[in-house]
Amino acid sequence: MFLPYLFFLCRVFSRKKETETKKPNLRIGEKLGGLAGNMMTAKTSDLGTTAPIVSLIIGVYPLETKTSEVNYFPKGTREGDHMLSVTFMKNEGMGLLKILGSVSCENDSLEYVGVGSYTKTFNRPVTSAKKVEITTETGQKATVMVEPIPEIEIIEINGDPTMPILDLNEDFTIKISNPPGSEGTIVKVGLLTDVAGARAWNYFADFKSTDKVINIPKESFSSLEINGKLGAGQVKKGLNYLVVTREKITEYGNTTPEQVSGDCPKVKIQVRAFGSKPVIVKGRQEEGVITELKFSGRAKNKYAYSIYKPNARTGIPFSRASNFGLASLTINGRTYKKETNSGTSSWSVGNTRYTQSWTTTTTYKFPQLPDSYWENVMDKFYKSWEQTMSEKFSINHIPVDKVTSSAVYNQFFTVSEQNTSTLITKSYLNTKRVNPESFNEVLAGLNDDSFRNLMTNTNVDGLVSLEINFDIGANKDGKVVLLPKIKF
Repeated sequence: MFLPYLFFLCRVFSRKKETETKKPNLRIGEKLGGLAGNMMTAKTSDLGTTAPIVSLIIGVYPLETKTSEVNYFPKGTREGDHMLSVTFMKNEGMGLLKILGSVSCENDSLEYVGVGSYTKTFNRPVTSAKKVEITTETGQKATVMVEPIPEIEIIEINGDPTMPILDLNEDFTIKISNPPGSEGTIVKVGLLTDVAGARAWNYFADFKSTDKVINIPKESFSSLEINGKLGAGQVKKGLNYLVVTREKITEYGNTTPEQVSGDCPKVKIQVRAFGSKPVIVKGRQEEGVITELKFSGRAKNKYAYSIYKPNARTGIPFSRASNFGLASLTINGRTYKKETNSGTSSWSVGNTRYTQSWTTTTTYKFPQLPDSYWENVMDKFYKSWEQTMSEKFSINHIPVDKVTSSAVYNQFFTVSEQNTSTLITKSYLNTKRVNPESFNEVLAGLNDDSFRNLMTNTNVDGLVSLEINFDIGANKDGKVVLLPKIKF
């Protein structure tokens, strides 16, 4: 449902010690996350400002799992229930919205549970499409049709249908039900994780649904969807629950007129079926649970480097890619700097005390070069980048104008170009910035859907952002130079 957004808030706003979050019934991360969510929830009667996420759950997982989202289920919800939820995200920027109006399904109003979300539990299984109707007090309307997917059930784990033991040092097998209509659907596998005072399903594997027994390698535990440093993203040891989630997600921009109509500019539809089984989790992966790779150093005393690689669920290997697109290439630099150092020294001669003050001013000034010079620098750099990616990883780049001409690209941040005696800021072939540089840009910033839609529109596997930043200084001979730092 809306748990990923709530869980993000929990992680951002909760920085309590682990000992504090373990106090009975405290769940400080949930409280802070909910508080932050409500602070970021505005009211609106304009559906044009919204980007709803409509979710249908086929079979609620056991409430004794005590995930953070259980607190937002309607009263009386039981395991196995079918549930509908609508969460109103802002169409632009970060935030949630409460509708001044009504949200209903089959003439039954959905209950508002906070953080921009409305829910409803059905009194019988959902076997046919459901119509969600949204109406504001100003008369705006929208309709969303949601189709159910087949249920899912864990039949056995490692051949055990009751209470299996899951050893993180070993591969394991899982067999699930596969009713007609579920062939080829995507199934995700996860365990419970506690972090930052909140609890959620932590997925680590996905595959296409099949009647066969699926083998899950132990290396999957190195690629948890929710991860953190110092073991913060590790799965809960001892009694836990293994969950399998069959899902069908229609992203923003991919819905059809039969699915969505009315005054909402974009809608995301996600249908999920849950199946779970209690398990005993033991062991620890031989090398520990790896969440990220980060290192730095120097190469032949010529340049320094710092490299960060996220885990496999959030950082797909280059071997999976064939086409990239350039989303941003900028060059920034200070070409003038003045440093002033002051000090005093004192000494005595006989009974007389002398004090001398001094000030030293050092000025660094790099010559102002024409725009064409910097454009040539970026052009040579980008062509070298393209060649390297092609030779090393067999990844080609589509023409830059195919990215910049996409309608989605207008959401990116405009580069304020300048070429003065003190500063240089230029962008390559009308590319924009993808990283926010101010608080307002953070709040009105891009989200995963912006990048996903841009990749869909341009048919690429990845987007590239390149920054060349110069700082001014002097070399060992006292000559003024620009010192580069490249980020990609």
